[in-house]
Amino acid sequence: MARSKNLHLIRHRVALEQPNDPTDTSFKGEIDLAELLSKQLGRTIKQNQSFRLAGWGAYMTRKSDDDLDGGMASTVQLQFCPTTKWSVKGHKMMQDAYWKQATFRAGMGSKSLYDEFEVSMYESYADERTSKVYVGGISDPHPETCVLYGMYDADGSDRKITAEALINAHHPVKTGGVLIEDDFLFNDQINYKEPKFSSHFPPVTSIGATATMSASYFYDHDIGIDEIYDTQGIATDSFHDLGDNHLNIMTGRMHFDCTVLPRDDENIIADGTWLVITLAIEGWSPLHYRRKSKGGKKYSRKPRRTSRRRYKRRG
Repeated sequence: MARSKNLHLIRHRVALEQPNDPTDTSFKGEIDLAELLSKQLGRTIKQNQSFRLAGWGAYMTRKSDDDLDGGMASTVQLQFCPTTKWSVKGHKMMQDAYWKQATFRAGMGSKSLYDEFEVSMYESYADERTSKVYVGGISDPHPETCVLYGMYDADGSDRKITAEALINAHHPVKTGGVLIEDDFLFNDQINYKEPKFSSHFPPVTSIGATATMSASYFYDHDIGIDEIYDTQGIATDSFHDLGDNHLNIMTGRMHFDCTVLPRDDENIIADGTWLVITLAIEGWSPLHYRRKSKGGKKYSRKPRRTSRRRYKRRG
């Protein structure tokens, strides 16, 4: 029998309301697993970890202060940055710049109790905890927000430095080409194939979930009085269990995007519900290892000696 896992169930609520337009994109945001785990466990869980996601799902529940007649259905898209060699490297480049500047600038919070290097997945969802770096040096008056995905922008309204941009700038992908070898007898031409990828930094990984709590209607349109009858209701949820597998989520930042149906119209008061996103976290491990001994020297792991049982031959 397989050993059971100790899972941490993290829940994030999203306030939904039937939109006037089915293409409404207002139900978006980001989830910080480190912050939610810290609140649940009552201790600081730092963000620079690789969080192991063992399952995810979504369900709906009523809101006491909103109208609820017909209900609604929603699909949820969850996005995250996978933990790879290059995503970890890009994160470390930003982190090293942050802590290096913390010793030169006042107000960086380097001596505060709960300070740590924190990023957002996209710049539009950065909050007060998101770290900032002065790319122009100690004389730069305007900092850039530390983000995982996006282009580098030091002049626009959304000033940001991203792990993706750092990897693309410092480690560009070698392109294909033609190698021509000249000699006395032959002119050899070798054509190299184009690479199958355009960046070392991993693209966004997307997973999905659905949730429904709604009732069907019989709508009889009349010139005088429209008649609307509710007939029956249905409620469904979803949960995707990975079993003995898991997905690695770098820094625990996840972006959610909800699509809500049906639309609101002049005959129906817009309904409101809570959409609860459930995430099963199996555990987490540091992105960057920097272990030191008590004397300040770097920690080096030595192979552990194992004792061998010796047998003496009886004469």
